[in-house]
Amino acid sequence: MPPQKRHIATIPPDIRRTPGTVPLDPPGIGNEDFNAGRKQSRFGYPVLELWELVRPVTLAEMKDKWGMNSAPMGWRYVGRGLWEDRWGGEDADGKEDRGGRVRRVF
Repeated sequence: MPPQKRHIATIPPDIRRTPGTVPLDPPGIGNEDFNAGRKQSRFGYPVLELWELVRPVTLAEMKDKWGMNSAPMGWRYVGRGLWEDRWGGEDADGKEDRGGRVRRVF
């Protein structure tokens, strides 16, 4: 099966950590290994929320529908069309409307 992107994470726009700088409280999965330099990642980001897409984004859609040259190798900002199609937009009152597009993981 071709690769699919299944999750959207909410991260703060102004926090990026390097190994050795991630607080251990509250605990997080992989924080100790990241701080000790046992991960390949150069940067870490706090995950505030994690959402699972009801309808994952396929590689074909990334290329054909949204003009991406290849699948993201990590995280990526997405354009408005993809965002509104899979995440949701605003309702008539300007409030966020997920419309069953995602399920909250945490």
